[in-house]
Amino acid sequence: AYFDLEEGMAAAKALNKPVMLDFTGHSCANCRKMEQEVWKNPEVLKLMREEFVLVSLYVDESKELPIEEQHTAPNGDRIETVGNQNLEYETTKFGFNAQPLYKFLDLKGNSLSDVNYGYDPDVDKFIAHLKGVIAKFKSGK
Repeated sequence: AYFDLEEGMAAAKALNKPVMLDFTGHSCANCRKMEQEVWKNPEVLKLMREEFVLVSLYVDESKELPIEEQHTAPNGDRIETVGNQNLEYETTKFGFNAQPLYKFLDLKGNSLSDVNYGYDPDVDKFIAHLKGVIAKFKSGK
């Protein structure tokens, strides 16, 4: 997995694969449940490894941003850490603040699904969602 959106997007373009954004947190219990209960399923794991570039964006990452990247968000929040930046991206791009949140992007950074896919331990439902995203990406629509 990549932990930086720009690096992940560059890899996706090089590999011609869609991006699976994983908005997560170090202290997110439901994120760990999804990883244990859903991601470890052999079919899910195969699809994720072969069909996507995974970008995990930790919203509680405390690493400080370089001073030149620190800023004040439009809502007045001070963006000083990687986690602040990831959360700002989640809320401004998708209008959502929940973890886990799985969003899927094409090579231009456009969303491949309107679904805000969060915690749901239904493996078959997740597989169906992944396959739907893959089909949409491959069709170019």
